[in-house]
Amino acid sequence: MADDLDLDMAIEPLTPAPQPSEPATAAAASATPEPNEGGNKSRSVTRVQPGFITPEGAGARVSRSIGLPSLWNLSPFLILDYCDIEPGQGFPDHPHRGMATVTMVLDGQVTHEDHLGHTGTLGQGDLQWMIAGRGLVHSEMPVGAARALQLWIDLPAARKMMKPRYVDRKSSQIPSVPLLDSSSAEVGSARVIAGEVGDTKGSVRDTVNEILLLDLTLRGETFVAVPASWTCFVYATEGSISVGGKKVKAQECAVLSTSEGETGVHIEAGGKGARVLLGASPPLHQELVMQGPFAVTSRDAAGKALADFRDGRNGFEKALGWRSKTGQAVSSGAKGKGGKGGKGKKAKRGRRGDDSDDD
Repeated sequence: MADDLDLDMAIEPLTPAPQPSEPATAAAASATPEPNEGGNKSRSVTRVQPGFITPEGAGARVSRSIGLPSLWNLSPFLILDYCDIEPGQGFPDHPHRGMATVTMVLDGQVTHEDHLGHTGTLGQGDLQWMIAGRGLVHSEMPVGAARALQLWIDLPAARKMMKPRYVDRKSSQIPSVPLLDSSSAEVGSARVIAGEVGDTKGSVRDTVNEILLLDLTLRGETFVAVPASWTCFVYATEGSISVGGKKVKAQECAVLSTSEGETGVHIEAGGKGARVLLGASPPLHQELVMQGPFAVTSRDAAGKALADFRDGRNGFEKALGWRSKTGQAVSSGAKGKGGKGGKGKKAKRGRRGDDSDDD
């Protein structure tokens, strides 16, 4: 990591969303695609958020929909970025705390490397679920050109200082189930990343949050069941869709209603078909303060996260002096993925502290 890492310094306390009781661990999230009939009531669109192009990392630009001032803290979803990366661009060494990231490669390859020694390469259709927990410094760099989606998920307050961990999945390891229309004809498929579709369990099981995450390929219309009280969005990765008669264009995110009696969501693809990311999870009943790539629950915790990173404490011990091999391919002064907020102060890397937490 560069000696002077430029961290976004936006600190923004947010009003917590109401929710059911907070789950301690992830339970099975169930969604069964089925015809839109027999008492099924679809959610409606409450907001369509176009992507906003913003610079990130080393020369990269992403299209951000969740995580903008106009769509902020869609709890527990923090950020959703569509990344179209050219050769020589990427996201060199940068830290995280208190959240998880889900990266799905659409085209090309992306390498990852962290200060704890984890390395790997994701190819087309592959997926990584990274839980940063108490602290992780990593780089995410494409091999040539690449396209990917990345979703940031807030962790429950009681789990924010857990040990970091990864789950990498090859495309062939992600189960797929058919999608049916109202006449029970097959109109596409759902890759089950997390949660359950019928009897099919998602590829990623231990997600901390209860969550349903599906990668849909659709030609026609279908109905997907989602628990009524959960936060839910659909993102048109490729092609356009219609939800409750509301059109959602490519790289737009639709936030869905949570009214009583709504059993799921009816989605119809445009004439050329569509690829859709569907995410649903119970909102977290907690404050959120984001300081760059740190997701915490108070201003004090935000300051402590920055100090821990700077001084090499509480999860960042091995990060002092660490440099990724892949991140060195770009400018040493480049900024990693820092999240929401404007340019702020620089965090100076100091000596190791003595209050480490090795739980």
